[in-house]
Amino acid sequence: MTDPILKLDHVSKQFSDQLGVADVSLTVNDGEFFVLVGSSGSGKTTTLRMINRLIEPSSGTITFHGKNTAEYNLRELRTSIGYVLQDIALFPNMTVQQNVSLIPEMRGKDKKATKLLAEQLLREVDLDPEQYLQKMPADLSGGEQQRVGILRAFAANPKLILMDEPFSALDPISRRQLRELVKKIHENTHSTIIFVTHDMDEALELGDKIAVMRLGKVEQIGSPSEIVSTPANDFVAKMFSKSLAHDIYGVYLNKLALMGYLTQDKKTTATVPSIEETATVGDVLSLINQAGEVKIMRGQISAGYLTQSELLRFMADFQKAHR
Repeated sequence: MTDPILKLDHVSKQFSDQLGVADVSLTVNDGEFFVLVGSSGSGKTTTLRMINRLIEPSSGTITFHGKNTAEYNLRELRTSIGYVLQDIALFPNMTVQQNVSLIPEMRGKDKKATKLLAEQLLREVDLDPEQYLQKMPADLSGGEQQRVGILRAFAANPKLILMDEPFSALDPISRRQLRELVKKIHENTHSTIIFVTHDMDEALELGDKIAVMRLGKVEQIGSPSEIVSTPANDFVAKMFSKSLAHDIYGVYLNKLALMGYLTQDKKTTATVPSIEETATVGDVLSLINQAGEVKIMRGQISAGYLTQSELLRFMADFQKAHR
């Protein structure tokens, strides 16, 4: 079992006019992708900001690598923790290279090494270093700025990365591209991420573990499959049901995996086509009608097989639930 990198023990935050967070306890393990999901006012962003002491808790303790965060030198704590916001806030008077290199240089890396690092990171997100290194933030699109901001957070190889609704201001295509980027970086670096979102789809797709929050309290903590199959209460169940597309053809295949419609064994001896779990029911229909069965992929790993009969069962169940 991996060791916890972060623990919140009975943490609360009382603002002058309201209770922001009420008695929250949770543990984040090393290398885990931990998602805080909830609507506006649920306390998820307040919880995130207490971790790097942008907000101080009113009570309870937060432990980072076995040490109370209140005992850290503030600069030491914040340079150990990456932070990505919805408003990415690149330094407007710095080039892309300077933005990405800032924290590594503060930690003592020389400029030659940080330039090579910036070039490597830009290539990983399909931005040509020759074209982008010397650009200013004002010359970038919103999606490009967000990519650079994510790279800046990962560049110093921090022990923990906090991400506060980093994609919510972007268009759907850019959001999906950046989800895939963050998943790829997480898999490659084995980094620990705490990610805030109001979108249950995003939580289920990204999280190893999910904490569902409401009115400052944690309603349930569990894996995506646990949240889907055994919701702690009606509130959690409704959050998931609302995340299903109103149009059945727009439901993502990863939802079918979480809901138990995939099998691990292939039913036919013939070669079957494959499709990514980020595709939708509408995308898979023609394939499954031709082949009778489709292999669902999670990157390079098989998530299981979807048969025509199981797809029909899902469609029937969906129609019953949405009458």
